[in-house]
Amino acid sequence: MPSIRKLALSRGKTPLVIDENLTALKQPLEKKGFNVLMPHPGKSDAEIMAEDLPGRIFVTNNPKDFAYSASLLDFSIIDTTQVNKDPDLLAEMIARAWVDYSLKAEHPAFYLRLRQNGRHEISTDL
Repeated sequence: MPSIRKLALSRGKTPLVIDENLTALKQPLEKKGFNVLMPHPGKSDAEIMAEDLPGRIFVTNNPKDFAYSASLLDFSIIDTTQVNKDPDLLAEMIARAWVDYSLKAEHPAFYLRLRQNGRHEISTDL
């Protein structure tokens, strides 16, 4: 039987799509109950946005390349530019933010800027 925490995190069916420079994050996020997708290597940003991101949540260290299209293509962004990239620590930070901000499939599109001090910024005005 899965733990209560794993059930809480996996309730949403919306996968987290991980940017190519954060591939080491896949396994730690899956261990925390997230459904994780990785775009095929070699895809352009435009292909990723059109094929992989609509209706999903994108975890990236390059949000400026995707922010404009998020509202147009209806996807959310978790911005990791200002936090430690250790995969286990980052996965824990995302899991905590997921619970703290009640993020799930039904949540409107959002832009979440993770902060090392835990004072994250979230906006639904994309």
